[in-house]
Formats: sequence, C-alpha cells, structure tokens
Amino acid sequence: MLDLAVVAAALGAALLLAAGGAGHLRNRPALTAALDAHLLPGPLRAWMAILLGPAEVLVGAATWVTWLAAPVYAAPAVALLGASYCALGLYATVLRIRVPTAPCGCFGTPRPATWLVVGRGWLFAGVAGAAVPVLWTPPDLSFGTRLFLLLPAVLVAVGGLLSTEVFGVTQPI
Repeated sequence: MLDLAVVAAALGAALLLAAGGAGHLRNRPALTAALDAHLLPGPLRAWMAILLGPAEVLVGAATWVTWLAAPVYAAPAVALLGASYCALGLYATVLRIRVPTAPCGCFGTPRPATWLVVGRGWLFAGVAGAAVPVLWTPPDLSFGTRLFLLLPAVLVAVGGLLSTEVFGVTQPI
C-alpha cells in the first residue's frame, strides 16, 4: 500500500511539473523576466526561456502516459522526473542563497523564491527517487486502478502548489 502511495505522490509531482511547464509556455514573457534576475548568463537565459516549458511538459506528460499505458516503462520516466526535480531543487537552492530576492518564475508569478519552493523541489525529487524502485517491478494493476491512483496524484499536485501559496511564497523566509 505504501508503494502505491509513493507512486501516486510521484504522479502528483509529474502533474505539477507539467502544469508549471504549461504556465511557462502560456506566459513566456513572465518566465523571461524572472530569468533576467537569475544567475544565468545571457545566451543560456534565452535558451532556458525557450526550452524550460516544453521540457517540463514533456517530462510530466511522459510520466503520466507511461504509467497509464505501460507501467513497466514508467520507471525510466519517473527517474527522469526525479532528475528534473533534482535540477530544479539545486537551482532553487543556489538562487535562494545567492539572489534571495530573485523571482521564482514558478507558474508565471513574479514572487521571490523561498525556502518552501526549494523544499518542494527536493521533496518531489525524493518522492520520485523512492518511486523508481517500486516501478522497476510494477504492481499488477488494472487500468482502472491505475487511473484511480491519479486522484490522490491530483491532490498531491494541488498540495504542492498551494503549500507555497498558503505558507508564504510571497514573503521571503
């Protein structure tokens, strides 16, 4: 049962990543403005503004699609999800330490990155990492059961989004 909870949490992390990527695609000027305040050199900033949104959507969607279509192939997708959250967690940590007033850029908001944003990135990296061994030998679940697990995944994604909204993403900690 705990195995399925970890998988559901990883699927929630995938949904949050895909939603964040969709937000970056929808409002690329806001992402570009946030990246202008970050530590990246100019050319890399331009590439990140172009590639970050599609990459986030692709990784998040690939995780969901492989889980629903063929769970035996979900482990590599979840490993990629974990690597993505590791990169985001590392970047947010460095950003928070070096430029604490820099905007997060999450979901197109100009609010500064906080330690909650950093923690969310590392938490979801850990959740995805914990789900990978579970998915190497995926449980034999019907399509309906796999689909049902998306309900708690949505709750995890909403919780990940609201945690920073409710607990102070607008106030640097």
